[in-house]
Amino acid sequence: METYRNGTMNVYTDDHTAYEAQRIFCIGLNYFDHVQEFPGDKPEPVIFMKPVTSIVPENSPVAAVFHGETVHYETELTVLIGKDGIPADAADAVSYIAGLGIGLDLTLRETQSRIRPMRSPWEISKSFDGAAPCSVFHRFDPAIDKLDALEFTGTVGGTLRQHGETKKMISPIPELLLYISGYWKLRKGDIIYTGTPSGVGPLKKGDVIELCDHRKQIHTWIAE
Repeated sequence: METYRNGTMNVYTDDHTAYEAQRIFCIGLNYFDHVQEFPGDKPEPVIFMKPVTSIVPENSPVAAVFHGETVHYETELTVLIGKDGIPADAADAVSYIAGLGIGLDLTLRETQSRIRPMRSPWEISKSFDGAAPCSVFHRFDPAIDKLDALEFTGTVGGTLRQHGETKKMISPIPELLLYISGYWKLRKGDIIYTGTPSGVGPLKKGDVIELCDHRKQIHTWIAE
């Protein structure tokens, strides 16, 4: 994965195909167990966006502190869109998937908690530079990548912190793509962060972050 330059950022599938990153759509409150960590929130997906300047390739440093505030990790399965269009239905939405990966929705939790009662947009707490560490994507293979039976984990500082199972999503991946496309035509190079399970928490300097994707491959970042 290349760094941001000349106004563009390329991401890659594991067959070395490059995609120019377009928009980053993030889904909040998409796992029942995570919603229970934040009582009072409705168990419905929330869509917010991050700029491509948020992307951090694997084997790179991420911020443990940003704007004087501790950064919190949220491990998420990611989806790379492979073509432009609007799916006809949830089944058709699957044909838009080019790759699956894993990433972090880094969050300024104190800021998020402060602005939540004001019903302010989440961007200031979630869309800062470097807030979207993102792995290389595995080329999507519907024969082996069963979208309702994928698992992934997040380990921080040597301790397993998060274990996600797509069967526990409130809105499954095809439905998310269909919903998003109702407002924004899907574009080749769009990336969707599909929500985080329970176990989110703060980073500290020196933490090694190891994310194990649905194909059991480890992707690493270091908090600095």
